[in-house]
Amino acid sequence: YASLILKLNKVGEDRDIALANDMEETPQMVGQVLQPLTGGEYYFSSENTDEPWQVVLECYDNTAPVAEGIDFQGKGPTVSPNYHLPDCQKSVFIWESQPGGSGYASIIAKLYLTNQGELKRENIANDMTEGILSGETLQSVAAGDYFLTVENTNEPWSIRWECKD
Repeated sequence: YASLILKLNKVGEDRDIALANDMEETPQMVGQVLQPLTGGEYYFSSENTDEPWQVVLECYDNTAPVAEGIDFQGKGPTVSPNYHLPDCQKSVFIWESQPGGSGYASIIAKLYLTNQGELKRENIANDMTEGILSGETLQSVAAGDYFLTVENTNEPWSIRWECKD
């Protein structure tokens, strides 16, 4: 088993932010998490592990979109690159998540509009079921650059966007 509770702490503040709280029947865990930062000095604290761990910080502010439209697949928690979406009142996000060893599938997916001063998000998926999990979410979008976060899954998943205007 691999396990890790990882917290981000800002110097001078009493509150910490949980970045990871996971345990898997595997020799190694890998994942990504989105955490906006407001500047200042930070440090990490870890619990529930006596094995080595590593964190890589990456800033994606003002990065160019990798494509127009979204067709994104992965395994486990992740943050997507930026995608450009045109104005679309009848945007449909089609998503799927595969079950794990327990037979259950779960996914939480959020869509974020970039470069707005503060991150504005819309929930695309938040579900759990026995067997393969799939669904569609209708969510209008204004023209702009967007990215996705995917959480609460350790199995393969996919998310695709279609404009039905």
